[in-house]
Amino acid sequence: MTDFGADDAFAGAAAKLKEHYGIEVPVSAVRGYTEEHGAAMLAQEKQKSDWPDRAGVAVLISEMDGSMLPVHAPHCRGRQRRISLIRMLITSQSSFGACRYSGNSATCFVT
Repeated sequence: MTDFGADDAFAGAAAKLKEHYGIEVPVSAVRGYTEEHGAAMLAQEKQKSDWPDRAGVAVLISEMDGSMLPVHAPHCRGRQRRISLIRMLITSQSSFGACRYSGNSATCFVT
């Protein structure tokens, strides 16, 4: 019942239950069971989550920077199937970020 209720509107789920299993279930019952199951799943996910339940910090200080890095790549000449010995110099972007909240010296780095 909760599977049908999660996939369709509650009235559609009641119709599917009648079609597949031959039982009539009120739409309010489908809604009640589906919402109850959803609330239990949410509570279970919150227990596993590392995210805090409280609001975040008032001020978050962050900075992003990036640079272009030289990369050597093989270069194929014309319609030749084998890669020639000539190498082509291309650039690739690299990004770096750091953030911390005001009043804390610990910094989080991301690449």
